[in-house]
Amino acid sequence: MEKTPNGNVPLLADEYLISCNGSLFRAQLSQNADLRVNGRQLSHDLRAGGGGFFSLLLDKRSFSLFVEQSTDEECLISVNGHVYRVTIEDRRSQIRKASLTHQGKLSAQETLRAPMPGLVVNVEVKEGTRVTAGQGLVVLEAMKMENEIKASSSGTVRAIHVSPGRVVEKGEPLISLEHN
Repeated sequence: MEKTPNGNVPLLADEYLISCNGSLFRAQLSQNADLRVNGRQLSHDLRAGGGGFFSLLLDKRSFSLFVEQSTDEECLISVNGHVYRVTIEDRRSQIRKASLTHQGKLSAQETLRAPMPGLVVNVEVKEGTRVTAGQGLVVLEAMKMENEIKASSSGTVRAIHVSPGRVVEKGEPLISLEHN
């Protein structure tokens, strides 16, 4: 499979890169449900049985599948009693991953902005505070609901642009973080 200099396999809009126990497969599923895997046309029929069970007919061979564990990044699938670690990447996930990698290399700073207009109820940190991913930074009241704005990753608070009682507009800077 042809790879770019950064190790990615470039995908078209209707293509998927499937990694199964370390082996890579390029799958293409067209709008009329034709399936090609590594360029080979395959007949297929996949039926959900409920509770993570599936029945797959692939080129006249029958498989019983059970999704044992699933996250956004990978899943463990039991096929006829054998467990496989599977990841599926589409063009959108490749672009997102490349963008996140690129952002991380370009800037070690991030400015969190108000996701909506509202009233700053509380600022939960001070300049110089070390924060972890998911930690609350600012409480913003909008439409009679309090929304906690959280850190997307670990870092240090470099600037606080708001104070309690201040009304902010959507997109207005709240906190600047320096990522570690």
